[in-house]
Amino acid sequence: MSGMALIWAANVKGLKPAAKIVLIQLADFHNKETGQCNPSAQRLADECEMGRATLFRHMTTLEECGLVTRHARGDGDGGRGSNQYELH
Repeated sequence: MSGMALIWAANVKGLKPAAKIVLIQLADFHNKETGQCNPSAQRLADECEMGRATLFRHMTTLEECGLVTRHARGDGDGGRGSNQYELH
């Protein structure tokens, strides 16, 4: 957890409440030492208490606002791994 990321997320203005919950949860997963933030979509949806489709809709909003960038990652065996999220 990164306290600075949580403070940043909490102070972002102009988001709908559900999108802000997603941003705050992402900030909670942010590792301040490595800069990594890569929870699985299911884990993030569970923490936000919403379905995956709803989560992805709010992630799109966060990306369009320039707050988050999603980077697809592989699992090492040619499959998909959890996304890595970059907080701006």
